[in-house]
Amino acid sequence: MAKVRALLQFPATGVEHRLASVRVRVEDIGRADAAADVLGSAELTGVVVPADGGDIPVDVEYTPEGSSGTLTVRAHGSSTGADAFVAGDFLSTRSIPPDADVVIPLQAI
Repeated sequence: MAKVRALLQFPATGVEHRLASVRVRVEDIGRADAAADVLGSAELTGVVVPADGGDIPVDVEYTPEGSSGTLTVRAHGSSTGADAFVAGDFLSTRSIPPDADVVIPLQAI
């Protein structure tokens, strides 16, 4: 078992956002012919993002054994709690390898 500490950076939007959930996943993205495999995840609920943005730390445990070795950490702050992306959500938009400590900038959609 491995662990990554992610610092989620929410941008300033000028409006407070109440998110039903924030999901952070470590995924194996090494297979071009298949969807990414989720190796570990963490979920926060009832997250309030201030109008001026802010940072939230979250730890994610994952199992790297048997993976392709091409891993990334992704985050989705969901206003509805659903997996689908809607206006008012926050997403990570870069591929970030799961080193011990990572910073994940999120963008509002």
